[in-house]
Amino acid sequence: MTSAAPRSDRCVANSLPGFSYDSRTKTAHFDIYVDGGKGRIRRRRTIHAANAQEAKRLWSAFYDEVNGQNAPPPDRRAMTFRTFFEQHFEEVCDELAPKTKSDYARVVGNVLLEPFGATPMSEIRPRDVNALAVKLKKGGLAAATVNGYIAVLIILLRKAVDRDFLDEFPLRKRVIRYKANKPENELSDDERRCFIAAFDDERAFRAMVGARRSTGKSAESTRFRAARSFGGGRNPESAATGGIFRRFQYTRLFFDVALETGLRLSDLRALAWRQIDFERGFIFVVTKKTKTPTAVPMSRRCRTALEVCRRRAPFAQLVFVDEASQPLSLTRIRRAFAMAKVLAGITRPFRIHDLRHTFGSRLASEGVEILTISRVMAHKDIATTQRYARLQLRAFERVRTALDAR
Repeated sequence: MTSAAPRSDRCVANSLPGFSYDSRTKTAHFDIYVDGGKGRIRRRRTIHAANAQEAKRLWSAFYDEVNGQNAPPPDRRAMTFRTFFEQHFEEVCDELAPKTKSDYARVVGNVLLEPFGATPMSEIRPRDVNALAVKLKKGGLAAATVNGYIAVLIILLRKAVDRDFLDEFPLRKRVIRYKANKPENELSDDERRCFIAAFDDERAFRAMVGARRSTGKSAESTRFRAARSFGGGRNPESAATGGIFRRFQYTRLFFDVALETGLRLSDLRALAWRQIDFERGFIFVVTKKTKTPTAVPMSRRCRTALEVCRRRAPFAQLVFVDEASQPLSLTRIRRAFAMAKVLAGITRPFRIHDLRHTFGSRLASEGVEILTISRVMAHKDIATTQRYARLQLRAFERVRTALDAR
């Protein structure tokens, strides 16, 4: 007996040109050329439909609208970029994460409204976009920053097409894309050791407090035998300074795990004990940024740090909590990172995210395959991982060994 062919989640009706319906996501996609447009003008729309029958009914209404039977009013077709942003931004960006939506709104308000606010979206041209990119680059912005601003404009224009605020995407030619100069801010082996050692160096910490201490205001009075100072900075030898050092030292385990796992800051702060498998030696994470699952093997140093965290707060759900078993605050993490940089003597550009880059660079230098690094770090595109494929002398020592063996 022959088994029936499996039913596809995606339903495409050949009788309706430009119609497709995905029963799994209950999403319909319409793509229709306008009559009389000689194949150069087409309209698209993506909508939610409970079933294929409803999707076909909506397709029919969309077809009538596209071909003039229910055309949108002229002011809608000539909508300016400012009107689109003010009236429809929330609607077209409703599926984005709150932070992403906030970033887009900031870019539009600070960068894009001035050059494009009064322009109908259908009349935004590549030359105008390129002129903005050149202006921003000459103004001193980094290539990656300029690319990001232009990308926001392109994304919003495409969303306008998908939501039927535009007949077609107006940028028919490619716009400027500057080659981004990706910084190589990873820690060297010596810098990494100094960075972690800084959390246990109380003497250096007290010296840093002393170097930053202000003398305060000097005042004289008949009540004093000599002039006295008021309002000065913290005494580096005081018990209070020792307490601040212990609060600083408490955060070391967070940075130990960051360097040993390469997890992003958001994933580290949200890391829960249910994601830790001590028996198999893995940390299981679905990354917040890309929603990509990964399994990060525990190194010995990572396991030791996690075991100490467990003993500190045995009943906490999160791995990284403060002395009161509350989530470790972002402010405290950033302050501790800044102090550790000073104590380690790191004066060059170095961000918390570069701890992740340090992890990837270490794996590459030890000869781990790029594909494996990509999967462990949960990159959606292996091109992102290629930054770690630059010359790694330690990994190339095997070439010398092979040559000497001959």
